[in-house]
Amino acid sequence: MRREGDPDFRAIKARVSMLDVLARYKVELRARNQYKREGECPLPQHGNRDGKPSFHADYTRSERAGGYVWVWACHEPACIEARRRPKQKEKKGGDLIEFVAFMEKCALREAGVLLESWYGPFDGSAAPPPPQKAPASAAPAAEGVNPPLRFELKDGDYRHPYLVGRGFEEEECRYLDVAFHPGKGSMEGRIRFAIHNAEGQLTGYAGRLVDDSAITDENPRWKYPAGFKRGCDLYNLHRVEGDTVVVVESQWGVMACVRAGIMNSVAIMSNEATSEQVKKLATFRKVIVCLDGDRYGRDGGRRLVEKLVAAEVEDVELKLLAENVQPDHLKPDTLRACLGFTREPEGTLELTPEGLAAVNS
Repeated sequence: MRREGDPDFRAIKARVSMLDVLARYKVELRARNQYKREGECPLPQHGNRDGKPSFHADYTRSERAGGYVWVWACHEPACIEARRRPKQKEKKGGDLIEFVAFMEKCALREAGVLLESWYGPFDGSAAPPPPQKAPASAAPAAEGVNPPLRFELKDGDYRHPYLVGRGFEEEECRYLDVAFHPGKGSMEGRIRFAIHNAEGQLTGYAGRLVDDSAITDENPRWKYPAGFKRGCDLYNLHRVEGDTVVVVESQWGVMACVRAGIMNSVAIMSNEATSEQVKKLATFRKVIVCLDGDRYGRDGGRRLVEKLVAAEVEDVELKLLAENVQPDHLKPDTLRACLGFTREPEGTLELTPEGLAAVNS
């Protein structure tokens, strides 16, 4: 029986998202699928920071809790041993409350009190449904920088059937260095996207599986290098010229813009822009925001517009795509009209005062 004044552990575990708590601690985790996240262990007991993705957070159904709850684990033996209390067996992980207790180095009751002060009071309503996509609170952390790579991947296939099937020509793929990786390593079996910093230095590769049937917990659809901080950079920023920029969500969106002849586009590689990305975007006179047409893309786009206005960007426009539509789903002329550009010109790109209202509704 819970004593008066004690935190309601069951309500906390049912109502609080692990993603919100991780964001509070500025922890970046990569989505393995809609229910699982992984990354470097953030616990102070972990010790050596080697960048290995030993920490896992899962959103799973618990009969004991009567709904979906978050659980976590770190499989590094040294971390497990460092967290073991006297006369207690080794324990790889635990629940949300135990996570906060380890982070704050406090007792479980104190951790519960903290969580209630952050996210309570709780009304006893049912647990939220399982997440369908990483929400805004799971946006990548952006502290630090991505160091330049000391190597470059060669021998990519710029005419792979997967790229052709998505409507991209070899010239566009070579321009952006997007190719199927035929070799071994982390990019094996994936379309690789070369990522550069603002100075044009190669800092990493993102890889997208071409065979969705091969997706597993250990082999996610998208893969970034361990420790890579997506929030530090804007994909394709080093190629943008002029005082106007189009912001999309993913690398595919940038490819769609290039296919449509819009060369001044960047991707935030998420549905939520970081403060570092906003600072880079604030150097432009005009910013056109066009994230994916789902709930998270639309909400993230609105928040980005608010941040850009607060950063005193002179001209900010938000373009909302139709439900579940992404920029690469649109034909080039439709995308240009949606973004407010004229039809493909012979020379310099020009903006028109109006966009395509029907597409933006």
